Amino acid sequence: MTNTMTPLLPRRSLWLAALAALAVACTVAEPRTDSAPPVAAPPPTADPAALERARAFQLELDRELREDDRSFLTVVAAYYLAPGEQLKLARFNGSWGPPAKADDAAQLSFEATPEQLLVTGIREATVRETTLIPLGDGDGDGEDSRFAVAISPQSESWRVQIHDRDAELRASFPGVAWFPIDGAVIVTARFEPSPTREGVLLQTSRGLTKTLYVVGEAHFEINGQALSLQAFGYAPTATPNEPLLIPFRDQTSGHQSYAAGRYLELQAPTGTALELDFNRATNPLCAYSEHFNCPVPPRNNTLEVAIRAGAGSPTAH
Repeated sequence: MTNTMTPLLPRRSLWLAALAALAVACTVAEPRTDSAPPVAAPPPTADPAALERARAFQLELDRELREDDRSFLTVVAAYYLAPGEQLKLARFNGSWGPPAKADDAAQLSFEATPEQLLVTGIREATVRETTLIPLGDGDGDGEDSRFAVAISPQSESWRVQIHDRDAELRASFPGVAWFPIDGAVIVTARFEPSPTREGVLLQTSRGLTKTLYVVGEAHFEINGQALSLQAFGYAPTATPNEPLLIPFRDQTSGHQSYAAGRYLELQAPTGTALELDFNRATNPLCAYSEHFNCPVPPRNNTLEVAIRAGAGSPTAH
């Protein structure tokens, strides 16, 4: 059988599977679930082009989620391997998982080391970065096969996820529950770079920790209130067009939006101005699937205002 390995391309958002119990929807200004986000009456200073960009972002994200057969919606199992640990997988009962008995034959074996994950069996690979390995299933042995294994390095471990193109979550997903688009939450922040790029341990949805790096702090105003949020990078040193993560909570968290918080994902600015569009706030992947390990917003990234924009409480889990 031909061995086929394809790098797993990064998706538009890091949501990138639960951090806490799903938030209870509030009866006031509930988020919408249709695929065409309404536009709230903009304030006089709202930029119509910015509103259209926000609308386009939401529509494109919904489209990608419905069409992508290797998104978080198709993950049906996940395993985390620390260095020295092993995992065996076999296909049975129409899916993939560990053999029922320890001495049963395995079709795939994984062995973790600090620097790499060794894959043997029907696929052979030495994995050092995020990688997708399609699995033969009778209806395709390449990228169009029903099943695939996604491997990615985590903090002090390796994650092995099983993707199923026909997963129930994908078939039943109603789309992201977006709030109405609001021009008042599109702001230009003053960005103060961190002089030390300090590494910090953030708690995660699986009770673990992830190391992220403080890139800077964004200062801005919403409805006349001064606010600030820390922005984090994924590496100890900066890179060109570096992706930033701003995890945050606000006064809708646990009521109209996901209890554990939401994410803004954007690129590091080249100067001191950073545009924040909270219409692009998304839920972490673990709001929808237990098979992900998501950083929890730090306490100092809690906003004392209600951000009724972006993704609302998940409608499926």
